[in-house]
Amino acid sequence: MTNNLTALPEAEISYLMGAGITAKRCPIYDGRKGDLEFHRNGFELRHIPLEVTDWTDEAEIQRLEYPVLTRLCKGWMGCKQVIFLPSTHRDAAALNQTDSSVNDAPIIAAHADYTEGFPDMIGDERETYAQLLAPTMRQAGVTYADIRAASRIVSVQLWRNFGSPRMDYPLALCDTQTVDRSQFQKGRGEYLIAGRLTSIESWSFAPDQQDDSLSRHRWSTFQDMSADDIILFRGYDSDLVQKGEEFLVGYSAIRDPSVPDGMHRHSVEMRAVCLF
Repeated sequence: MTNNLTALPEAEISYLMGAGITAKRCPIYDGRKGDLEFHRNGFELRHIPLEVTDWTDEAEIQRLEYPVLTRLCKGWMGCKQVIFLPSTHRDAAALNQTDSSVNDAPIIAAHADYTEGFPDMIGDERETYAQLLAPTMRQAGVTYADIRAASRIVSVQLWRNFGSPRMDYPLALCDTQTVDRSQFQKGRGEYLIAGRLTSIESWSFAPDQQDDSLSRHRWSTFQDMSADDIILFRGYDSDLVQKGEEFLVGYSAIRDPSVPDGMHRHSVEMRAVCLF
């Protein structure tokens, strides 16, 4: 990858260190200037015009956006079936509202969503996370047995911004080539997703304070994102797990110090599960 332009030299990444979160100043690179590719670096940016007009309407998202993303994943990944979890919305204005749901605000902590246990989490109908897939499974004619029988499972996370193009809290992603599994700490927690208390096993980005791992991390962000821009990043890939290769892509919201207050990020993230 050739990327020598630092986009946000003063930005901070919040890591789990010791008993709490510690913010570390890190160079954040301009993702538009780099040669970033999903299969190599774990994420990339594409321009995919949208048809959705009301991102607060989940039914409209399912009707208009999911078919577009299904065609994308089948043509690009070569998968047979695609199912989706309910979309997640985040508004940076919620950071200043003490009574707001934590699910409304950007997450300012470096993390990755899925562990090696992802197939069990989505293939066991007793799991609350698996139950979130049920509506789009029915539409796609997919059963839990189909998930368990899949030869490969890839989670693609798809992120759009439909707030201010220059966001106060953009998404930053860490090149998977610059991290290793030892820098993540596994944990399980319960989160409110689509009105359902859901159990998830995920990772916190927890590098050792005694080594030079922070200097090796390469974080990128994409400024000036229109609603037609979409970030694709990897949540899980069973092939990489079987090969012993790194699949984790750490990500976090960061405060862009060059953006005035009030230019809020308002984003939607959709999670596609690709079955082979």
